[in-house]
Amino acid sequence: MSLSQSPAASARSLPTSPSRNSGHHSDSTARTVNLPPFSTVSKISEVSDNGPEDAPVRQELAARAMFKTVENFLDLHRDAYGARQSALWLFTEWGRAVLCLGTIICHRLRVGVDCYARIVQFIARSHNEALFQTKLIGWQTPKGWHDQSPDVFHYIVAPLERCNPEFSGPGWSYFTYDDSIKRLAEDAIARVKFHLGNPTPLQLPGGDHIIGWMIQGFKMSPVLHAFDTRLSTGLTVAVDDLHLPIRVDMVPAPVALNPVALTVSLQTCLLQNADS
Repeated sequence: MSLSQSPAASARSLPTSPSRNSGHHSDSTARTVNLPPFSTVSKISEVSDNGPEDAPVRQELAARAMFKTVENFLDLHRDAYGARQSALWLFTEWGRAVLCLGTIICHRLRVGVDCYARIVQFIARSHNEALFQTKLIGWQTPKGWHDQSPDVFHYIVAPLERCNPEFSGPGWSYFTYDDSIKRLAEDAIARVKFHLGNPTPLQLPGGDHIIGWMIQGFKMSPVLHAFDTRLSTGLTVAVDDLHLPIRVDMVPAPVALNPVALTVSLQTCLLQNADS
């Protein structure tokens, strides 16, 4: 069965998504989803150094410490609405850059806090949207540059018309969905986070390409559990477009709605009256 048919066909058999209220997780779901996927180990000093036998425990402790570090950083740099940074971004239609693998993008959280990432993988498309996996590079904050290491993966939905025409071609048609990529991606990342971070996992559908990539992202970078999963409200643009004025490609508004044009018009009238 092709992926272009799978979302509609599988939706009828999918388990119920985590409960939501006006687009937000319920309180009980949020508490569960935000748990990191690690078992509890109280203190590093309690773990003896017995060589290879203790390696998994020490790796888990290191992963938990990294998770806490990222979580604290995200709490200190919330967006303008007070929300923690989301792992799912929406690319703006503003600008001229063509998105392709390797494109560097900038995501505004609030004034003075911007997150940078590189597009690393095409995942899926619909008839007018595309979904990519990105890898975080770091954050520019009021206190300076904060580099991200190890790898943390995010996801971005972009207008298909802003992407390299290659992604609209027949070679990628296998990864085409008929449903909204925004809706599918937001649903998939929330369910995968719940599935991997909950003692009672969900029964996820098999063979779904988007869900498969989401699982891989969480398994490769467990700190992804520290991020929100709702579609971000922040502005996301290509770094190559940052030099453009905000009015680029905009059709000029009527004079009454264009302060600059209105000022020029008034100045012209005054000069004409002075000459007469």
